[in-house]
Amino acid sequence: MHISKHLQYYITTHDHKSVMLTGVLVATAGLFLMFGVWAWVVGAVYIAILKEVLGLLTVGLLVWHLRSERTLLVASLFLGLVEIEGFSSILGAVYYDFLVIYPFFPVFGFFFFFRLRTALWLSVVHIAVWLLFAAGVFRTAPLNPALEYLPLVSMLASTLVVLLVGVIYHISTEITYQKLQHANAEKTLLLREIHHRIKNNLNKIASALGLQILRVRQGHSVSPEEILTTNKLRIEAMSLVHEALYHSEDIARVDMAAYARKLLDLIARTHERTLPIHLEAEGVTLPPDKALRIGTILNELITNTLKHTPADAPDLQIDIALILEEDSCRLTYTQTGHPDPVDAASLARSQGLGMMLIRLSAEELGGKLVTRSEHNSLIFTILFPC
Repeated sequence: MHISKHLQYYITTHDHKSVMLTGVLVATAGLFLMFGVWAWVVGAVYIAILKEVLGLLTVGLLVWHLRSERTLLVASLFLGLVEIEGFSSILGAVYYDFLVIYPFFPVFGFFFFFRLRTALWLSVVHIAVWLLFAAGVFRTAPLNPALEYLPLVSMLASTLVVLLVGVIYHISTEITYQKLQHANAEKTLLLREIHHRIKNNLNKIASALGLQILRVRQGHSVSPEEILTTNKLRIEAMSLVHEALYHSEDIARVDMAAYARKLLDLIARTHERTLPIHLEAEGVTLPPDKALRIGTILNELITNTLKHTPADAPDLQIDIALILEEDSCRLTYTQTGHPDPVDAASLARSQGLGMMLIRLSAEELGGKLVTRSEHNSLIFTILFPC
């Protein structure tokens, strides 16, 4: 159980090529050492020494790989050992029947550990050497008579099949691995972004509460119910942005029409009033941070309207328009039917918490709040980059 935990940890914390190389080295070292013992028992001293030396070298490569994580270099040396083992065995006049296998075994290693172009070049050189050997070049010992008539065409055809399998395997494995790496990178980035947004949202709530505490200390009388209600709305306006992202296919943009409708419904239910509001924001999407600031502005503006307008005001009408203008967006909030004249200039300079949050949010959007009054209408406008 303890070993399996270490193995699971190693597999989950290392590159897939590194894990594969570790497994191949372990298996190959075991085979070399086992065949060395077998060769010693049957009296093949040359083969026994060769296998044991190659087995110990493979163990050395394994230890080096585990300590240094030099995957590509260790893989290159290991494939070199495989070549030495193959040629040594056949030149030593044993294992003739493996002539048709040795040329193909390293090819898979080429395609697994190296880039596609490098693997192709290595395979071509490797197979060319073995074809020359099969044709009689480099041969110092007689071959098994059964292999004297081995058609080179058959070996070449088999080689092409192995090359094709290697290419397909390499491409499919690398594409899959790259997709997984890209997905993991996106998830990591998204997780960091979410934590950053949550931290910013909590800071905004803390700042708003701090401003309210300061105003209370300065003698401004605010009922506990009003404080709790306004802050409840501010928190829920923030949560609506996260809800919109959760249900959206595009986690980088918020549908402002849908978000604004939910926010207006939330404000109406909180204040238990039917709001005569006309909304125009179709087709506008904004990044989450900008959507949150628009939500803060609308929440404060509507709350101020309800606070200073009687519930039975017959002519009250609120028009909200969020419109794209080339590379900018324009937010316009128009309140019609205000019962008392309003000094727009003094309202723009107001030190009330609501107006302070509106001005701050407008600045964070990269725009500026413009307040004006026309007849019995009060108009707030913010032009900001989208």
